[in-house]
Amino acid sequence: MDPVTGALLVAGGRRLSREEAEMVRQALADGQDVQFANRHQWRHFQVRSL
Repeated sequence: MDPVTGALLVAGGRRLSREEAEMVRQALADGQDVQFANRHQWRHFQVRSL
């Protein structure tokens, strides 16, 4: 969690575990701001959420 913006930060450099991915999906579903490390991660969660 970013202390300045309050957004959930998704770190890059490794694949997310199932639990971490579920946490990101739940945050997106709840309308929480999520900041991704790169466009690839962002695109992955955008495609899967449609």
